[in-house]
Amino acid sequence: MRPLCFMLLFLFVLPAHSKIAAVSDLPFVVEHDHVEITVEADGRSRMVRDVLVRINNDQGRESQSVQSLSFNSRAQKFTLLEAATLNGPPDKVVKSPVPKKDVEIKETGELSQAFDSIKQVALSYPQVKVGSRLVFRYVIETNEIPLKNFWSVGLVLANEAIESFRFHVKSRLPLHHVINDLEGRLRIETSQKKINGFNEMTISSAVPLMGVPTQEEYAFFSPERTLGIWLSSVPDWKAYARDMIPVHQSLLSKPLPKALQEIRDKAALETTPQARIERVAALIAQEFRYFGDWRRRHGGYVPRSLQEIAASRYGDCKDLSLISTAIFRSLGFKADMAWIYRGEVAPSRIAYQLPIDMSFNHAISRVEADRVYWVDATNPVVFARGVQADIGGRPAFVLDPKGGRLEDTPKLEATGATDLTKLSYDFQADGTLKVDGLLRLGGRVSIGLTARAFYSPVETVNYDIIRAVSAGGKILESSVGGFDRGTRIVNDLEIPVKFSLADIGLRTSAGFGFPLMRPDVAASLLVETKDRASDLYLEIPGISKTELEIHGVRKIGRSSLDCDLKSEQANLKRVVRETDRGVAISDTVEVKNAIVPSEVLQSKEFALFQKSLRDCFNRSAVILERR
Repeated sequence: MRPLCFMLLFLFVLPAHSKIAAVSDLPFVVEHDHVEITVEADGRSRMVRDVLVRINNDQGRESQSVQSLSFNSRAQKFTLLEAATLNGPPDKVVKSPVPKKDVEIKETGELSQAFDSIKQVALSYPQVKVGSRLVFRYVIETNEIPLKNFWSVGLVLANEAIESFRFHVKSRLPLHHVINDLEGRLRIETSQKKINGFNEMTISSAVPLMGVPTQEEYAFFSPERTLGIWLSSVPDWKAYARDMIPVHQSLLSKPLPKALQEIRDKAALETTPQARIERVAALIAQEFRYFGDWRRRHGGYVPRSLQEIAASRYGDCKDLSLISTAIFRSLGFKADMAWIYRGEVAPSRIAYQLPIDMSFNHAISRVEADRVYWVDATNPVVFARGVQADIGGRPAFVLDPKGGRLEDTPKLEATGATDLTKLSYDFQADGTLKVDGLLRLGGRVSIGLTARAFYSPVETVNYDIIRAVSAGGKILESSVGGFDRGTRIVNDLEIPVKFSLADIGLRTSAGFGFPLMRPDVAASLLVETKDRASDLYLEIPGISKTELEIHGVRKIGRSSLDCDLKSEQANLKRVVRETDRGVAISDTVEVKNAIVPSEVLQSKEFALFQKSLRDCFNRSAVILERR
């Protein structure tokens, strides 16, 4: 959306391997990270940050020798106070300042007269070796504010190793705060009355903030248990963006330029609300180029005018949200712009207890028709039947002319993303296998292939499909049936496939073995849990099925390979049976919740679930012989 608070973005984040690491194990440690912020009554602010980093090993020397941050060169002023490398013992420190020639300030992103440019500061430190300490002190003054008489900040201290942390705010505006500190690692001090016209708050580390995981697979910290600090000058959402809503309504009230009117007229030919909404979004994707970031203009919240956007035929998310909302309204729908956080993992719900700018990074449209649609006009393909995974199941701030409000987008249910792979294997006289199959993709699962098929060559897409269903086998020849490759509208897909394999399965002393291991969620759920510090992220909820039938064989052994495993996070089911033609293997993997919390991973119930899962999905193969 926009870089509103740089200290959030540039707190040092360390590699996530997991189990909490000792200081000696880390590539580098932040000895101190101290921030001083002064906030004026109109929301303008001055931030001074002082960081000292200690290099522990060569990995840290490589990763930390160049430091960088970004700022808006028109709305903000950046001043470097000090950048230097310190070497030697405390009583004989040798300071090597970063030479002026190695302080690079350059434009980033695509440039135009319509948008401000974001500049990046890159510092190349000299004489960095193991044991060096890097000083980084700077000032950022924000002189243009997006929301009148408003200030907020969000800090998420994830995967941090900070020995001393201090965050001090002096504000002429009120200070309201929410802290997520489950382990009591922070100390909070607030003034009970204004001092010289300022409210003050100090948040500091009561103990070193050592939260870097190591020696764990798939390390992940749920936002709900991550150390976080949120400060806002207003206590609730009623007052948030109150002055911004009339500005957006004024832009939306202007007549549609010719280019947008043409889109409106084409969409009006469709006969259902969903078809009209899909047509509008598809035509915007066709006619308008999307900038991949939130460009700052008038503070970063106000889009350009309909006329400017139509004339340039490009825009950022708030521009494309504006034109789509305007067209939807002209079609008779109740439509409003909305701000949301776009990403696979949404911020903590705790962050939305106060109005915080960093809770949003993207703009979309909310449309009321036969139901509520959440339309993201920046996507290359349109999925109006449901909600895209990167904006699903989280709060959105709706810029309703009657008053802004928070409203949740639909939760991502497993039934909204389904895929089925059906394959039949026939042994040939020359030892190869002939495979006939069908691939069915439903709901959100269809989005990726629809976009890939629209933009990529046919043969490239066909190859990717065959590689996905062949499970890494050596492909001799293949063909992929037809499906609609020239549409931006996402529909369920049904794709017939045929291919030949040189070999498949395992050679065992008991005969031909067909492995039943799965390199997906079934493998992720088998992580080591003893002393694990982090949570586990699986994947976006969905249901995946495979139905395989191997012809001309029978199963050796009578032991059942069936299983039916259930947990709060995932269900996994397998059925292996003999048929008139051979042996059929059916797997169903349902991810219900994307995150497995640490307390679940440590439970006895999960240990039993893992044992059953390991026996069924990780240590089994069906042994076959020719009939």
